[in-house]
Amino acid sequence: MKFSHILLIVSLFFIGACNSGPKPEEVATIFLDSMNQQDFETARKHCTERTMKLVDFLSGIAEMAKQEGSAFADADPVTNVKCTIADDKATCTFCCIDDQGESDIELMKVEGAWKVDIAFDGSGEGGFE
Repeated sequence: MKFSHILLIVSLFFIGACNSGPKPEEVATIFLDSMNQQDFETARKHCTERTMKLVDFLSGIAEMAKQEGSAFADADPVTNVKCTIADDKATCTFCCIDDQGESDIELMKVEGAWKVDIAFDGSGEGGFE
């Protein structure tokens, strides 16, 4: 009888461990701070395929700017990230990009993990609202 209780507890632990990925607030923070620091590799790990187009586009611009000798100003970390979850989608508000006040970013669950989801068509338009 004791063995079955132990087996049940261990099973519940593993089920919980499989579903304990980062919360939307954590993913949004990691993604935004990575983009602000031009850590595009980290940002790519936390976004959907369509957002990857935006990350690649901005990575290319940053690389061209470096080749031209331009430097980017250090960005403050995002703060006050709060998310509203509806099914497999989340809308997160955060503060602040260029002192513009609060902005929104969308996330969606992909294969059980939260990913930043920004529509980008490659024209240079799109991004944060």
